[in-house]
Amino acid sequence: MIEHPFPDHYNFCAIDFSFINEIVIMTEKDAVKCATIANENCWCLKIEAKLGAKFNIQLLDKLYQCA
Repeated sequence: MIEHPFPDHYNFCAIDFSFINEIVIMTEKDAVKCATIANENCWCLKIEAKLGAKFNIQLLDKLYQCA
């Protein structure tokens, strides 16, 4: 496996996939931006954030403090 990292909010173009003989895994957000240049070797990885109960309590406390 060879990583080809791109910065966040990167504006992809076809030449960015010159290594396309490899399988490419990207986030859903990037897959939408690459829909016209991606091919059958490109796969989308679904990412979900799961925040713990402690975080939720702290967030709600902060929000109530601001109200």
